[in-house]
Amino acid sequence: MNKLNRILAIGACIIAGIAGVSFLATKTSWYEENVLHQQRDSYATGLKAKQDRPSIPRWLPSDASDIKYVMKTNGGARIIKAVLKDGKLPQECKAEEGFIPPAPEIKADWFPEKIPADNVARCGIFQAYLEGSSLYAWQTHSDWKNAP
Repeated sequence: MNKLNRILAIGACIIAGIAGVSFLATKTSWYEENVLHQQRDSYATGLKAKQDRPSIPRWLPSDASDIKYVMKTNGGARIIKAVLKDGKLPQECKAEEGFIPPAPEIKADWFPEKIPADNVARCGIFQAYLEGSSLYAWQTHSDWKNAP
């Protein structure tokens, strides 16, 4: 193979690689929705999140910011991260004596893997805790299924 053919072959490989990466980037949401059965979204405020998605809990403060949300489309599992203006759990959230929270059923790079079991409150059918002014909340499929 002469030098020109080698350069052309390398160039073709580079172009094919770039096209492949671009194609996969556009298919990420398809993969999440159709294989993982998940939808993810982010919102500037709690108000926008609640207006856009009925599955966002009503107890989320409207003035919360930097909302991140993932939900299962084939069940009731959900996770949420929000920054709370006042750094306090919403009044609907109550600590329960001896409550052992179930583990979240969804993973995201912005959601903690380890949950502090001694600091979790119930917010309706969600579990939640604060880390600074960041609220982390999750709902399991069985909580959703057994909701009143």
